[in-house]
Amino acid sequence: MIKLIAVDMDGTFLSDVKEYNRQRFDLLFDMMKTQNVEFVVASGNQYYQLRSFFHRHKEMSFVSDNGANVIHHYQDVDHEVIPWDTVHKVFDIVGGYEGVNILVCGKQSAYLTKEQTQAFYDLAINYNHRIQWVDSLENVADDILKFALIVEPQDLEVMLEDFHRVLGDGITPVTSGNTAIDLIQPGVHKAKGIEKIQKILNVKDSEILAFGDNDNDIEMLKKAGIGVAVGNARPGVKDISDVVLEKDNNSEAILDFIEAILVAQQ
Repeated sequence: MIKLIAVDMDGTFLSDVKEYNRQRFDLLFDMMKTQNVEFVVASGNQYYQLRSFFHRHKEMSFVSDNGANVIHHYQDVDHEVIPWDTVHKVFDIVGGYEGVNILVCGKQSAYLTKEQTQAFYDLAINYNHRIQWVDSLENVADDILKFALIVEPQDLEVMLEDFHRVLGDGITPVTSGNTAIDLIQPGVHKAKGIEKIQKILNVKDSEILAFGDNDNDIEMLKKAGIGVAVGNARPGVKDISDVVLEKDNNSEAILDFIEAILVAQQ
């Protein structure tokens, strides 16, 4: 029996215009509550951005910032903090390059300095609903969960080498395209965050249904008793999934799958 349903958001649960069938989901969510099935939103995005999609967010769990921040029914469970000595080393490395946009993602907010471009802010606000402008990132009074960088294409490989040379295994760079780098803590991922929810609810791996599309979903999909890739998922994600949907995130294939599971276990 499925007791926990975990969904990635961008490219999976949400359509390309960042929407889903809210009326239909509300009916399915009622079924989940009746069956004591926990709904978990697992994403690289900020918690405050994720909860804005659900008017019943206080009845759900959230694994945000790629596993670094875990919330269960509006209560903090745990968060993984990057040590300040690592934070300062990241600032030192980034400071050696021109034209780098850096977003510091904290527990309470994300942070930008006034040197960052408006275009970067306009991009960041889509994934981080709480952003503060600060005079210096060095003085941010928050627990730091991750960094998001946009760098010049010609600097990407050299900067990655710098991170490895200075920080070794102290930070994990994750690239997207030829200009974006996320810096996260080693060993922190969505599956690790979900484990913390499992312990609260006494849920086994075999009782998890998970949906994803991208590389940062792989640990979660492998962990789940049923790991489902949407039709638009990356090839490597499809390869490790138990089920690959024919339709993409712009359909209601995920809601169809969830409904079929819930109806079958009534």
